[in-house]
Amino acid sequence: MTTLILIRHAQSQPSADVAEPGWPLSDKGIEQASELADQLENLGIQHIYSSPFPRAIATVHPLATRLGFEPVRLPDLRERKLSDRQLPDWQEHVRRSWQDFDYRAPGGETNRECQARIATCLGRLAGQHPGQTIAACSHGNLIAVFLHTIDPAFGHEQWAEMQNPAVFRLAYSSAGWRWLNR
Repeated sequence: MTTLILIRHAQSQPSADVAEPGWPLSDKGIEQASELADQLENLGIQHIYSSPFPRAIATVHPLATRLGFEPVRLPDLRERKLSDRQLPDWQEHVRRSWQDFDYRAPGGETNRECQARIATCLGRLAGQHPGQTIAACSHGNLIAVFLHTIDPAFGHEQWAEMQNPAVFRLAYSSAGWRWLNR
């Protein structure tokens, strides 16, 4: 059995001057990342993977430093691309994508495409590290559509209630994924 510590990044600092993928952590997010390292450092994590977005990398950096290794950046852990343009009503597009997993906002990625990407990525990581404990840091929408594969009741409402940071403990075996902390 492989144990996965799936982490939603700490609080970010949105900025009109910086494209969303480049948002850093806020001051509070930096504190949260340090507290997260305190919480997770004794879980026996042997590998850390991260979205390439700065806020995800910064979230796991304190933990990786304590454990003595660098997080590996994986493009497939990036957030779902909702659209290629600013959407003033972006929350309505997110809601619609939960109602129809094949809905695509202009220039965006569907929930189904995002779900396939993250399920393949995490399945591959679990296969590479049998019997080990690994951590992966990513983003709310991506994590939520993945958790929906384990529990179809995990939907838009649960996504909207997710905190920054959030930690989900999962196990992978020949039977597939299951919750460890639900």
